[in-house]
Amino acid sequence: RSEFDVFLQLARAMGLDTYPVISRNDFLRRAIAPLTEAFGVTLETLQSVPFALPGNAVAWRDKKFATPSGKYELVSGPAADAGQSPLPQFISPTAAPPEVPLRLITAHWKGSMHSQHFAFIDRRPMVYVSPTVAAEHHLVDGRTAIIAAANGELRVRVKADARIPSGCALIYQGWWHHSGSVNFLTGDHISDMGEQAAYNDCFCRIAPLE
Repeated sequence: RSEFDVFLQLARAMGLDTYPVISRNDFLRRAIAPLTEAFGVTLETLQSVPFALPGNAVAWRDKKFATPSGKYELVSGPAADAGQSPLPQFISPTAAPPEVPLRLITAHWKGSMHSQHFAFIDRRPMVYVSPTVAAEHHLVDGRTAIIAAANGELRVRVKADARIPSGCALIYQGWWHHSGSVNFLTGDHISDMGEQAAYNDCFCRIAPLE
C-alpha cells in the first residue's frame, strides 16, 4: 500500500476526524509544496523529469568537512573515543562455519526502495549463486531450494549467475514475509561503531527442495 493509503487508514483508525480526505494527487501536491514554491517543481513535471536540489551534486564542495577540525581527518577521534582504532585497519573476515559454508549477502535492489515493489510480487524470492556453487549443491535454475541459517530458513528460487563470487549467496532485501524475507535468516548484530545493523556475517547452507 502507498503512504497515502497507510496514513489515511491510520487516521481513520485513530479517530482523527480532522485528517483531510483528499485525492492522491492533492496529497502529493501538498507534499511537494515547498519544492513548488522554491523551484517551481510540479507534480506533472516530476512524472517525466527527475529533480535534484541545486548545489548538492558534490559533497563538501567548499572542502569544509563535518569534523572537529573542519578538515579531512585520517585519524578519527570519535573512533578512538569509542575504543576502536583511530586509523583504518584491515580486519580479517569471519570464516564460514562448515555447517553453513556460504556467506549470505542481502543487498538493495536498484529497482526498488526497501519493500516498495516486492510487496506486490506474490512468489518466492530469488537466490543468486555462482555456477560452481549451483553444481556443488545440485541446484537447478528456476527450481526451488531451501536456504537455512542459524536463525531460520527460507524457500527460494535458484538463479546461477557467474557474477556471484563462489562461497556466497545473494538475496535482495525487500521481500515481504508472505514471500519470504531475508530477515528470517539474518541475525541482530550491531556494528562496532554507530550501533548500525551488521548483516554481512550471516552464513547459510542451501539444498534443492524438489
